Amino acid sequence: MAKYQVKSVTATFGSTAFKVVQAPSAQPQSSDPTDVTCLDDTAKQFIKGALLNNDTIDLVVQGINEAPVVNTVGSLMLTVVYCDGTNDVSKTVTIGDCILQNAQPPNPEAGGDRAANWTLTFQPGAVAPTASNQ
Repeated sequence: MAKYQVKSVTATFGSTAFKVVQAPSAQPQSSDPTDVTCLDDTAKQFIKGALLNNDTIDLVVQGINEAPVVNTVGSLMLTVVYCDGTNDVSKTVTIGDCILQNAQPPNPEAGGDRAANWTLTFQPGAVAPTASNQ
């Protein structure tokens, strides 16, 4: 077992708190490097990407009988407790303007684990609709 580990994660979306089975400990992000290769180059060349991608966040949660409404926009708050084997350190990450993009209900098996795990997928970076982008 790892000495430095995540002891617990709790998640809140809007005003709904979830019992978390699996969740990231921070907001996943990526960036696509810009290809600046010229015709006379012998190898591809890149510069750092201009745009940051806010990747989707998947939460596996329990304790709900039905998921929140898909397309709901709200803040997603993740509270993570790290432990180094001796001390606990708590960190809270608030990811504003997330859209609940997908809600997968539990899929129990007759002979297997019957855990009522819902998988909720959130897309950070929601933009409130205005008259110009509706």
